[in-house]
Amino acid sequence: MPFYKKGGWGGKFYHLTGQVLVDYFYPIMDFETFYKHLEGIAPVSSSLKAYLRIAFKEHDLLDNQVLDINLKKAFPIIFVRKGIVKTFLESKLEPGKELLRFHFEGSIVPRLTETDQEDYKLETYGINNSTLLMLSDGHVQNLHKLFPDFIILMDRIYEDLLLDLFHKAFDLHNHNAEERLRKLLLIEPNIFQIATVHDIAAAIGMRANTLSTLKNKKFNF
Repeated sequence: MPFYKKGGWGGKFYHLTGQVLVDYFYPIMDFETFYKHLEGIAPVSSSLKAYLRIAFKEHDLLDNQVLDINLKKAFPIIFVRKGIVKTFLESKLEPGKELLRFHFEGSIVPRLTETDQEDYKLETYGINNSTLLMLSDGHVQNLHKLFPDFIILMDRIYEDLLLDLFHKAFDLHNHNAEERLRKLLLIEPNIFQIATVHDIAAAIGMRANTLSTLKNKKFNF
């Protein structure tokens, strides 16, 4: 199972008026729940848990607020503690050509920097109000020196992330739009209450009007 998939973060609470999202509230996951999530990826020692509890710094990311590049440099490892975050890649030369990736609760937010900034724009944004858990560069260096299990954990996380990207590419090449939407709904059944149709379309590789048509059909999701 890709490491970002949810399993026991607690209930969610929604407040909807018709089709308009008024607010979307997530419970803040406690550290024990987060540690159990990490232990589903690789063993985590009690001493590593204790260090992480001290080292993690929380940061709130508001709706459509950009994750500052200087913050990403200062905090090379960032997890999503509450809510969902999105990374958006857009062509500057061909407006409208874009790709989006959602980062769900418990997942890592890759520290990506676009090298071809003349042709592309790459940004990470909050969706509604998200909370991040961040590790500073100094703490990351200490963790690598002091905790071998941290190195194994991070290797497994990035292996899972790379594998998931391969599966996403496979889906785009081999599965139709309905199948890709079904897969996203298995990960987050309430994605249409959280994200815009435009963002969801960019995440699964289709036009927004096509997704709207598909959304209005009656499927057994």
